[in-house]
Amino acid sequence: MLAVFTLFLIPVGGGIPAGVLIAFGIDPMTGRAAAHAAGHGFIGGWAVAIAGDMLYYAVIAFTTLRLNAYIKDPNTTMVIVLVGMILVPIAVRRVRALW
Repeated sequence: MLAVFTLFLIPVGGGIPAGVLIAFGIDPMTGRAAAHAAGHGFIGGWAVAIAGDMLYYAVIAFTTLRLNAYIKDPNTTMVIVLVGMILVPIAVRRVRALW
């Protein structure tokens, strides 16, 4: 039984940081799929996906708190961060398309 459980935890290949960044940049389900494709087990794959998702939320929380220190209005800060979360990826894609 222990040997079967160990197979879910030991990766066969692929890097954990890459899986975390995929989960951070796209979404946790894609990160989980990438971890599975890299050979990570069930538990390890979900850990990679959750780590990427938590990193995303940490960046958003840090950005919101730092911006709120300057603006002093939580509602305005929330709207600015939300609009940034939507418009920045669109702007990055358009700039990359031009290059």
